[in-house]
Amino acid sequence: VETTLFDCALSLLHPHAANFFVSGRVPPRTGNAHPNITPYDTVHTATVPVFLAVGNDRQFARLCECIDAAALVQDPRFTSNALRNANRHELMALLARQMRERDGHELAQTLMQAGVPCSPVLDVAQAVAHPHALATGRIVELADYRGIASPITLERTPASYRLPPAQLQPATGGAAPA
Repeated sequence: VETTLFDCALSLLHPHAANFFVSGRVPPRTGNAHPNITPYDTVHTATVPVFLAVGNDRQFARLCECIDAAALVQDPRFTSNALRNANRHELMALLARQMRERDGHELAQTLMQAGVPCSPVLDVAQAVAHPHALATGRIVELADYRGIASPITLERTPASYRLPPAQLQPATGGAAPA
């Protein structure tokens, strides 16, 4: 197996590269938003931002129902993904208004139970303590070392962690040791 960081980063350009190959136009930066699917972005709540990954009309209807905005499903600006995409700024503003007073963790749980892909945005401490990270063995603990395990899982030859990395010396701002 051979890979480079550049190769991995290039593979993460989907769908931006596909859009470029089809249109010949360099796509603008979209931040967290998906360029072809709406709503597929971060929305602020009263507690934590929630990332929505609403990929189809059924999920959009469930989202709207869960946030007491069922009328958006019938709004002619939002009846299909193409229309939601064309009117993304208006839609995201309306969703933000409906979600801004809600607890993000509770809302994300409600949405996930309703079949709407989403997640509260976690900080590093929350991510490494998340039940999924713990249950899937994503955290490596050896002696005085804690780190992130390889995200690649091979059934017959799983990664193993036998030795902690060499100790790193804290930066002092001075000259490098001789």
